[in-house]
Amino acid sequence: MNALEQEIMRGLPPRVRKIVADESDAHGVPIHVMFSPSRQSKAIMARWAAMYRIREGNPRLSFPKIGDWFGRNHTTVLSGVARYAAITGKPKLTEYDISSRVDNPALYNGMQL
Repeated sequence: MNALEQEIMRGLPPRVRKIVADESDAHGVPIHVMFSPSRQSKAIMARWAAMYRIREGNPRLSFPKIGDWFGRNHTTVLSGVARYAAITGKPKLTEYDISSRVDNPALYNGMQL
């Protein structure tokens, strides 16, 4: 882990750090890219997966708090968690409806799992 990634991880709770590190490894995306504005599909999926797992592990944790950790708006987190669930077939963690925003929820931006 480089100095930038250590700085990013320093502000996160231990459980969140573990999830971020796991998803970074699983998707082959450096941690600093997960927290960057990158729109590369691998970075997006790693980010969404981490957000999903964070919320899944603590359903009372607010979307704004998760957004603060990732430097994103709470609606971006809400959308990412909903899209990740739709793409992967995992249980929905929110009632956010993405059907009007994505023609085919199983396909998003060329990503199919």
